[in-house]
Amino acid sequence: MFYIEIMDAVIEKIDQFRFISQTHTTVRQLIICSKILKIIGKKHLPLNFLQLNLVNWSKEMEANSPAYKKCRGKITDGGKQTTSFKHYIKLLQALGLLVNVNSIVSLTRSASILLTYLPDKNDYAFRLTSGETLFYFYFIMREDADVIISVLQELSGFNDNINQKDLLNELLSSSDGSFENRLVQKQNLSSGLVKSFVGEKVRKISFEWRKKEVYAEHIFVPRFEWLNQLGVISILSNAQTFYRLQSSALDLINAIPVFKGTDFKDVNEDWFEQKFMYSYSLIQAGDIHYKFYSDRRPTDIDNAIGEGLFNAFNQLGAQASLRMPLLATELFVIFGLAIERNIIIEISELYNILENGFNYNSKVFLAKKSARLSESYITISHL
Repeated sequence: MFYIEIMDAVIEKIDQFRFISQTHTTVRQLIICSKILKIIGKKHLPLNFLQLNLVNWSKEMEANSPAYKKCRGKITDGGKQTTSFKHYIKLLQALGLLVNVNSIVSLTRSASILLTYLPDKNDYAFRLTSGETLFYFYFIMREDADVIISVLQELSGFNDNINQKDLLNELLSSSDGSFENRLVQKQNLSSGLVKSFVGEKVRKISFEWRKKEVYAEHIFVPRFEWLNQLGVISILSNAQTFYRLQSSALDLINAIPVFKGTDFKDVNEDWFEQKFMYSYSLIQAGDIHYKFYSDRRPTDIDNAIGEGLFNAFNQLGAQASLRMPLLATELFVIFGLAIERNIIIEISELYNILENGFNYNSKVFLAKKSARLSESYITISHL
């Protein structure tokens, strides 16, 4: 069965160290990231103009949203501006969603995908949409999987709630499940440039983490909040803060492959292309009944893909040259299929459809892949 294949999945190569190193304890709310991207839209905005708009939004949310008012990591607190804005900007840059050139900010092509799934009006319930959940799960895993996997594996060892202090101590300890131990393992299993890069990070962390509790607040606590907002962990706050894995997260952990000949869990480019969407579907288990392209080809898949490609062109395409960036277009289409039609199709499956030319509505969409992502694209021609 497909599920067993995923559980037994093995990766042959460690291709990257995925860790956003410059996070700050204030960057806890993914919806604030969404609001920043929405304000910018298709424009190029001065950073101070963006900040002014975001501060005004935050004040409105504080006045109208009890959920926002009590959360940590706000842009304003009691109407007064906090220091969090600059840290959210750095996070969005690290996620590959924002470009900042001489204090003029604009969105990357990938970030433009999210605009489709943002509500027109402020959501005072302060919850991510299903589109936002999928979008952030992809980009957080892509850029930060080493920390995320460490947190999930550590939490999976507890059958009950664990308080924040104890969880941080476990992640910072020298035990097998600690983040620092993961870095050492990854260095030992890597080769070439990845090995050198991980080794440099291990040395830097060993030096900087002399006051580990300080760095823990900045590195791990924001991730706990992100995972809670993505539906992967639960947070219970009373006198202390407690964490617990959602039941679906255990399936997600099992779906993360191991490096050949070891029990070291990791993801690489093959996983993102071939297994990511299935892994995402596990988070939604019980809430949504998905149809899988790999199991049986849904009858309406050609029309759904065609509509997705046309919508992607309107959002992402270069109108004059009749071409679209390959990866951003693939993500736009597969995200739309999952959110709007409950169809799970992997990037590799969509590419196989497009590489020989896909005909729809008198147009031919043809994928051309290059060793350089920036030179990979989809062309559009008339039949």
